Formats: sequence, C-alpha cells, structure tokens
Amino acid sequence: MAITEFSVAQDGKTQTITTSIWYRQIWKDEFLVWDPEDFDGITELSLSSDAIWVPDIIVTEFVKEGKSPPIPYVYVNSSGSVKNYRPIQAVLACSLEMYAFPFDTQNCSLTFRSWLHSGLPLTSKGDLWFTM
Repeated sequence: MAITEFSVAQDGKTQTITTSIWYRQIWKDEFLVWDPEDFDGITELSLSSDAIWVPDIIVTEFVKEGKSPPIPYVYVNSSGSVKNYRPIQAVLACSLEMYAFPFDTQNCSLTFRSWLHSGLPLTSKGDLWFTM
C-alpha cells in the first residue's frame, strides 16, 4: 500500500483536515493467474472491482465522506498481481493546536484498517510509504 498526498486544508473551527490522497494498493490473488500463451498473449486486463475480492481498507479518522471520484476498476496481470489505484478525498478528525499560529505545526493520524476484520491484526507485506 502506498499513499501520496497532494493537498491539505485545515479547519480550526471544526477540528478537521481535508486531504486529497492518491491511494495505491497491490496484492496477489492466486485465483487470477493465467498463461498468456493460452489467451492470445494477453498479460493484463482491467476488471470491475465488484467482480473480485478487494481488501476492505478504510481510514479510521474519517468524519465525513469527501468528493472522491469512483473508480470501479482494478488492473490484473497474468501472474495474479492486482492493482487498485484510486484518488481519495478524506475529511479527518484532527485535534488542531493553533496557539502558535502562524508558526504552528500540526500532527494528525491517518490510520488504515479493515472494516470487516477490525478485531484481527492486519499484516502489511512490503513497503508502506507516505509522501507529503
């Protein structure tokens, strides 16, 4: 999973931040493997995300749904690698400390977890990076 942030706006009155991020999630699905030679050399295709299993990852700090454009497709390659890339606009709860304004620094969390499996620990394999 990777996230690139490309805009942030804060609202001291409501103690929220609105952020636009580009969310990238890649996983391997052993049921989506094929031999390209059997299918005219096709090595990648796009599928409706409703047609396959997709991890149900949410942001814990969401307080309001943003204006994220729906992207109902994922890319699958012949080795079973699935790519789910989508923009997300998130309105998040954040305790803003404005006492040093305009020289204040804010520290807000962006916590990703499973919606259905909230009681189970999630394991992230590979690198997770965040860029601001």
